[in-house]
Amino acid sequence: MVERISWQGTIIVGAGVSGILLSLHLANRGENVLLVDQQGLGGGQTGHCHGYIHRGYIYERITKAEIELLARGAAWWEAAVGHSLDERFRSVLGFDTHEVKDSVTMSWADAGLATGEAAPNPFSYEQSAMTVDEWSMTPVQVLEREWNKQPLKPSTVTARIAQLQPHDGGATAIAQTPQGNFSLTGDRWIITAGTESTSLIPRGSPSSVLGSRMSFMVVARSQSLYPDTFCLRTSAARGMFGCSRELRGQRYSLISNYVSFGRDVDHGIARWSWLQDIQHTLARSLPHLWEDPEALWGVYRAPKAEVNDGSMAVPSGTAWETSNQVYIFSPGKLTTAPALVEDFIGKLPLHEGTPASNDGESLGRYSPLSWLPELWTQIPLVSRFALFGAERGDHLVEARHRIGVLQ
Repeated sequence: MVERISWQGTIIVGAGVSGILLSLHLANRGENVLLVDQQGLGGGQTGHCHGYIHRGYIYERITKAEIELLARGAAWWEAAVGHSLDERFRSVLGFDTHEVKDSVTMSWADAGLATGEAAPNPFSYEQSAMTVDEWSMTPVQVLEREWNKQPLKPSTVTARIAQLQPHDGGATAIAQTPQGNFSLTGDRWIITAGTESTSLIPRGSPSSVLGSRMSFMVVARSQSLYPDTFCLRTSAARGMFGCSRELRGQRYSLISNYVSFGRDVDHGIARWSWLQDIQHTLARSLPHLWEDPEALWGVYRAPKAEVNDGSMAVPSGTAWETSNQVYIFSPGKLTTAPALVEDFIGKLPLHEGTPASNDGESLGRYSPLSWLPELWTQIPLVSRFALFGAERGDHLVEARHRIGVLQ
């Protein structure tokens, strides 16, 4: 017989940046919160993202309201980092031509976005470069520090939520765990599970506002000279951005571009196409990295859940009540997540209650959530030829010779 557990409080599904911040906010205002995720704390999109904090410079068109939202989010991340930002991790932007740079910087000045000259220009193909008030950090590290310093924390359980059924006074779902399945009932649910959220949206809800796309991230280990945080806005090269990490004295970069695919595209074909696209940008703009004989390379999928109705430059967040006390929350961008969480919490009624189990059993025998490493640290690294130049068949761009794995 399936155990039945009732949680009198708020159940949050998804322990990425949104779920963590939502659960901490609610717990610190005295609510009983249960945070549920099938992997762990800081997984999913939060664990595979680059950690680039946007202020609006990469967008062709942006409103004052969007700039203010990005600024609010960026201010939270900067405060959470807790120390003066290393100038190495300030972003350098490259431009195809001086004319493009002049045009764009004029629009930035009108929007109140400051810039500085980058001298010398670190890019090979781009004719000019500027420093901007964007930067990078490691989201999981920042969130773990925030979690540890909070006096009131949510309860957690490692489980996959399925078959969510709303009813009067909340909803009930099946929680699938390594220790066995149980029925979980809560009188308020917040679904913030990224690309998994659509599978939990109750039937008849406006799920079409949530979209998902698939992209990829290159991991490069190299000591060659190129910016630690950079962004190329060049349309011909489909753009490119990168953020650095350090591990055991080695320098790694997470590099991606603006190319993405629908969720139903064959993953092998998408991966091959994406690698073909980004290698040309790497070779022409960052030849020191591309030609480094000691560099090691890897790639992983980076699916994203976003809301964008086409009317906004910045992928917008969303929060709505699908049925009685069942909410869907999506932050849109890592940068804006803290600001949108605060806005959502401010509109959410205070919920009082105590956790209880209908049959006297507790959640204690089920595994709590633990912190996950960033995904890039688990990716096998190979030579450039093995990743970009291997013989391609039906499976496409499979590395044949592994010569290094992050431990």
